[in-house]
Amino acid sequence: MSCCDTKIRILDCAEQMFANHGYTNTSMRSLAQQAGVNLASANYHFGTKDNLLRAVIERRIIPLNKIRQKRIDEVMVRAQQENTLPETADLIKAFFEPTLEFRNSCTGAKAFIGLVSRSISEPDKTVRSCFLEFVKPSVNHKFEMLRLALPHIPAEILKARLMLSVGTMSYALSMNISEQLTAQDMSATGTNQLLLQQLHTYVLAGLEAPI
Repeated sequence: MSCCDTKIRILDCAEQMFANHGYTNTSMRSLAQQAGVNLASANYHFGTKDNLLRAVIERRIIPLNKIRQKRIDEVMVRAQQENTLPETADLIKAFFEPTLEFRNSCTGAKAFIGLVSRSISEPDKTVRSCFLEFVKPSVNHKFEMLRLALPHIPAEILKARLMLSVGTMSYALSMNISEQLTAQDMSATGTNQLLLQQLHTYVLAGLEAPI
């Protein structure tokens, strides 16, 4: 097994175990055993469990952040070309659509979402703090663009509304859509589209609500 294969196997296993058992309840020794590698190898690649957690989160969030930033920048470029303010609806779609698409983007996506969802309710703040560190730049970028789209809304109110919107999106990501929102015979694509449409309508109304 190559060095790269070993590292990926450890990351995949950590992602699943942190989601299933929690970060605190997962030891490096049990993780290495589950991954089929020795503890020395896990320590060689990541050093500490904290470093491993950061690597698990970074490999999912950084690519997603880049996609969201690219799509938001495209909205801004179109607005500049048309000499208008960016549309709030376009900014919402640019941020939320890639996030919802992430659920079906790779085999470990659902485990990663489970890991993040679990961290919200757990008393230990380690996973939550690490996750927020990586998503903060993307959320801040969206906030600055929303300020251009909604200049009449005070910054502190707009930020509160954005945080509520992100919370709504996080819940939508983790809920069992097929059982709670859609017909059983609906395709995954149809499910995502329905969810995106309703999330878009809900968040847009909240962001643009009168003060």
